[in-house]
Amino acid sequence: MESTVAADDAGTRARGPRWRRITTVILLVLAVVAIIVGPIMLYVRSQFLDSGNFRSRAETALAQPEVQDYLSDAITSNLVAQGGPVVQRAEPIIHAVVAGVVESRQFESIFGRAVEGLHARLLDQGTAQRVVNLKQGVNRVVNAIAVVDPDLAQQLRNATGRITVGKGTTGKRLAQIAHRAQQLRTLAIILPIVALVLLALAITVSPRRLRTTRVAGWCLIAGGIVVTVAVALTRRVLLGIVDGEPVRGAVGEAENAFLADLGTWGAWVVAIGVVVLGVGVFLGSTLTWREHLSRAWAGAGTMPTSAWGYVWRIVLLIVLVLLVIFALSAVLTVAIALVVGLAVAYCIAELLRLAGVGAQRPAPAAT
Repeated sequence: MESTVAADDAGTRARGPRWRRITTVILLVLAVVAIIVGPIMLYVRSQFLDSGNFRSRAETALAQPEVQDYLSDAITSNLVAQGGPVVQRAEPIIHAVVAGVVESRQFESIFGRAVEGLHARLLDQGTAQRVVNLKQGVNRVVNAIAVVDPDLAQQLRNATGRITVGKGTTGKRLAQIAHRAQQLRTLAIILPIVALVLLALAITVSPRRLRTTRVAGWCLIAGGIVVTVAVALTRRVLLGIVDGEPVRGAVGEAENAFLADLGTWGAWVVAIGVVVLGVGVFLGSTLTWREHLSRAWAGAGTMPTSAWGYVWRIVLLIVLVLLVIFALSAVLTVAIALVVGLAVAYCIAELLRLAGVGAQRPAPAAT
């Protein structure tokens, strides 16, 4: 019995003081939250709250045919609604002229200024009227129509060119979120820094630093995966709350212009996490990369020895299948990040091993 107590005491000493282990866990949990929220807020600050970048992404979306078709339909409907039966009968002609104007380089500048105006109203007022004012674009359409039909153009002179976006409760909520993000924009800079500081403190405080380094890598990987998958699922959600194929096409292209890079940011976080985790694993082992690969392959093919092992494998399989179905692009992005991250991690670990850091491989036997 005395030997058992002695063994327990030795194990406790090896794990380090209790307060250090608890502090490490708390720091890692806080770091995970900061890792997930930080990159999102930083992206929102730089790409959504900055009027120049917001306009640039809107103009990128405008270059897509689906968005041009949607705007052409919306402007045509706006013009037809201002006229009477004569204007309605001329709708095909109006639509053709509108489509030509929307595809022009001049309209890109008009659209960009209109989007900047909407952007300013949303950030200042939150629930402001969500309207893109394209009066200058409408004037160009009317002037073009006046060349072939002055009477028809005269009936369209009073058209407002105001296109409503973000209709209904969803649009109102998004506007309120944009306004709130503007108020909290300072956090976008603070949170990523806080995340790195928390990870560094956790590794410093931990009595088992190499193990904590690996856990920190897992935290980064988890945060990056959450961001990447969230971006992929956002597209499905947005497409699900709008009606009509033309509108879905425009929304899909707009989402791609505004959020695609956020998914790339998430992939970078995953890659960094894989590097941190991989360096911790490779430095703690004397195996070569071929031996690591063989062991991982063998472990994947080995049947679990406990009921919990079966449960975890089933859950992971279900999650992976769902992600492949609903967020295939995110799965492919994360897979690429994993491969690149592991390759970089192995190279870094080998360089550190040459400098005397980590577990050293035994010298080859002399022949």
